Amino acid sequence: MAANFYTGIVADSFTKEGGLSTQYLMADGSTSTGSGGSSPWTTDTNGITYTAGNVGIGMASVSTIDLAVDGNVRLYSDLRLNGNAQMDSDVDILGTTSLGGDLSMNGEDILTEGGDIFDNNDGSGSANQILTSKGAGQGVRWLDFPGLVSSTTGEPTGSSTISNIVQISKANYDAADTAGTLVTGTAYLIFA
Repeated sequence: MAANFYTGIVADSFTKEGGLSTQYLMADGSTSTGSGGSSPWTTDTNGITYTAGNVGIGMASVSTIDLAVDGNVRLYSDLRLNGNAQMDSDVDILGTTSLGGDLSMNGEDILTEGGDIFDNNDGSGSANQILTSKGAGQGVRWLDFPGLVSSTTGEPTGSSTISNIVQISKANYDAADTAGTLVTGTAYLIFA
């Protein structure tokens, strides 16, 4: 005979005839010895926590890695690293990347494959230009490069390289020479 209850039941205990203390009473009247409902996660004030070991998703956990994932991971918000990042393969950047610190290549190459490298003025440069430093802490800029390379190889003793070429009038050159303002390493092309 079934009994219907339309409000809660309060009891100190339930006993199934023939049941054992190691069994659980199931909704269908059967018994189970499974613990059921246990979880490795612990709730805390901010969510859930797991501190008993390392976690593997799609793979076995790795003793030296807190979280190892064999598969794709997608983040729909920011990723902030408080330590170093190591990439064992390619990194594809689909949007703008802003670095708050230095980018060190450690002897590796920068490959743009059709992309541009921009200077401090957000300029990408044009044909026959070179990217040069504006000085310590000042960034870089694109400069026209006429194809001249300065080298002392094979030149007579006392030769030095040039770092700049300018065109100047004879009168202005003479005035700079008298004032002592000619710049070492600059080649002056004097015109009438």
